[in-house]
Amino acid sequence: MERTFKEIIAVLTWTAFLLLFQNCQGTGFVSKKGEATNPSAEVFAQMGQSLEGAEDSSKESVTDAPSEGSSISEQPQKRQEDYFSSLEISNVLNFGAVGDGATDDSVAFQRAIDASSVLFVPGNKIYRMESALRINKPIKIFSDNTAQLKMVGSASSIYLHSSDIEMTGFKVDASQNNQSCIFHLQNDNVGYWLRDIRISHIEAYNAHCFLKDIYGVQANSFDHTYVGIYINDIVSSHVRGPQISMNGGWAFIFLKNISIPSTSQVFNSPYVSLKNNAGAMIENIKIVGSGQAGQTINHGLHFESSAAIWLTDINIEKVAGYGIYGDSIYGFYLRDTSSRYNGLGGYLVANSQFVQGANVLSQNYVNGVWFSRLGMYLKNSTSVQMQWVDMSGTNGSGLILENVTNSSFSYLQAANNGGYGILSSGNNNVNVWDHNIVGNLTNQTTGVGVNYYTSGQQPLILSFKTPETHLFQNEVAGSFALLNGNFVSVADFGAIGDGVTDDSAAFQKAVDSGVPIYVPYRSGGYRLSHEIRIQNPTQIIGLGKVMLHCESRIPFSIESSNVKMSGFFLKNRSSFGADSVALHLNASNKSIKNIELGELHLESFGYGVSNLSAAANEISHLKVNFLSVLSPKNSSLHLTNIKDSSLNKIFVDQGKVGQIDFKAIVIFQSENVFINESTVVGFGNSGTSLYAQSLFVGQSKDIFINRYMADTVHSDGIGIDSSSRVWLSESVSSLTERVPLLITSSSQVYGLNVLLGGRKGYGSSSFREQANMPGAYFVNSNTAAFANLLTYSLTGSVAEYNNSSAILFQNHIQGH
Repeated sequence: MERTFKEIIAVLTWTAFLLLFQNCQGTGFVSKKGEATNPSAEVFAQMGQSLEGAEDSSKESVTDAPSEGSSISEQPQKRQEDYFSSLEISNVLNFGAVGDGATDDSVAFQRAIDASSVLFVPGNKIYRMESALRINKPIKIFSDNTAQLKMVGSASSIYLHSSDIEMTGFKVDASQNNQSCIFHLQNDNVGYWLRDIRISHIEAYNAHCFLKDIYGVQANSFDHTYVGIYINDIVSSHVRGPQISMNGGWAFIFLKNISIPSTSQVFNSPYVSLKNNAGAMIENIKIVGSGQAGQTINHGLHFESSAAIWLTDINIEKVAGYGIYGDSIYGFYLRDTSSRYNGLGGYLVANSQFVQGANVLSQNYVNGVWFSRLGMYLKNSTSVQMQWVDMSGTNGSGLILENVTNSSFSYLQAANNGGYGILSSGNNNVNVWDHNIVGNLTNQTTGVGVNYYTSGQQPLILSFKTPETHLFQNEVAGSFALLNGNFVSVADFGAIGDGVTDDSAAFQKAVDSGVPIYVPYRSGGYRLSHEIRIQNPTQIIGLGKVMLHCESRIPFSIESSNVKMSGFFLKNRSSFGADSVALHLNASNKSIKNIELGELHLESFGYGVSNLSAAANEISHLKVNFLSVLSPKNSSLHLTNIKDSSLNKIFVDQGKVGQIDFKAIVIFQSENVFINESTVVGFGNSGTSLYAQSLFVGQSKDIFINRYMADTVHSDGIGIDSSSRVWLSESVSSLTERVPLLITSSSQVYGLNVLLGGRKGYGSSSFREQANMPGAYFVNSNTAAFANLLTYSLTGSVAEYNNSSAILFQNHIQGH
């Protein structure tokens, strides 16, 4: 069933609201302690699953319209091993199970499941299952990785009908299970949500499928929402069909450490399929297909009608379809993915928005009957941003772009393909930076190589074109870029670079010339006493760690679209202090777009990158990569009214300054902004008000924050105000004097894998330990959901609420 992006985003909203009406007693905060956690440390010591020095409230926690000043209390809790040692651990042998591989043990297992909260299955035995097992209540079933379940007949499956189920440490032989799944998630109750299902350390053999969901009496797939599904450490070999298939109403899915080795079987389904999902984190997945062609939808990973999909450390080979396939995805993140030797190609992404990729590889060449067609196919999509992309060695074209808008690719290699390096059609506002497109052959008869072809109304915007290319190394970030003979040295316009001569006029002439400029390294650096105004499209590239000694309040004013600047060390020599702006994005007269700032180091300025005084017009498609800011006297990035933009690898170190209240990174009145892998250390003045924050998002929507770290902050860590649809993943707000996470007047704020830390026990003369500071503080806010939350060193409660409602915490671990 197709869904609009608004419906997809609404999944988590409804999840948070409907969870309020299940397992809640009255009003206020309800905390349900985890039964599906680990048993005693002695039992699982060999599996390395004991948790030292932390309390676990791994079940979800929901607050429904708390009164002003209510909180999640920091009450003493039992450690996991203490909690489970107080429960009776049942043994399946005591219920009649034999484990000889011949006796049907399914009846004994069912009796044991019905009577137990924690069930132990002794190892080194084979348990024959001829009938289905149905789990209708919370339970943990565990073994030591040597017990084998032998599934016999089509009815021999495990049906999960309840929340709070964990099953770990088994081998499963499904060779005699005819066309049925090992695990079925089944929910027949309207308005009831299955939550916190954990399946781990399973080695499956010859399974037709590993896990799938089954619809019960409802027709609408969004009535079957499952919240918090964890599948990890799985090996499923000799597969006969799709292994994981989840098709309706999901929120917070975690797949990790899953291996599906090569199989001789061919089936017409994806190996892993997620549909109608919101919030999936998928890490360390390896799929090796049979290497046989002919099944066009036999994709490795298949996603459809979903939002917020994170892929990390993915390796897919020799599947007949695409390695990774995504259709109608809102927020698709690919990092360190390899999709090679696949039949149709490496990647297909269609009808999607906000697609980001880093270190993305696809090599798909002809091998016997193998029919690799392309590296990556993007169509009918917008806001795609990818860097370090290798699409080479295919039988067809490396990168195909069809009706793609407002997107960019950097450090792209598309070489030695049988077709085009890039095949482009009907695109609008697509930039390709720093590419290597060589050795591609289109005309097999004449042998004439064609590296690039475009059709449609607007061609791609290419920079650093081949074949006149050579590499240079930028010492600031240690990365490589491509440069060609079209660039002109700033020295040709009279720049000296001795650190004494004023080179302002030469720089101004260079950027006014309309040709790409490179700035050669000079040991003395370049002295700039006046503002350099960039009023036309251009590129200005520093070759190495090029020092610019800046003496004006605004060294560079960017007033045009299509500008790229990278490879410089800017040091403030002016007397303007907190009012200085290293790079001013001046949109006061018109909107500007396609600005790329990369590999820059800014020191001792007031603002680093800002459009503070020119917020009337929109700035779109701004890319800031590898930016370091040392000892700023004001906000390092202060950006207002930006759209479809990304901030990647930003590092801010306050150093010894801290005389003013300010926020390190400000995103205000903006939309569709990605903040990725960035760190801010030591912001604000000790004991100041709420103004000194590491990251502030205000009056904005669709903000994606990934792998962000706020460290040693004198006030609040991360502030979100009057904003909606804010996503926070794999991020840390730590050693804050006040609140690590402050959310005011906002809605639809979601977090995955977030750590919030205070300063309890870490006070000093410079950083105070303030009392009663919670981990998260919600004011006039609603609809927030956090999964895998870790808090520690708080002087107050885990969370406090003021006139806020519909707040969900799934899997909270509280350290000391």
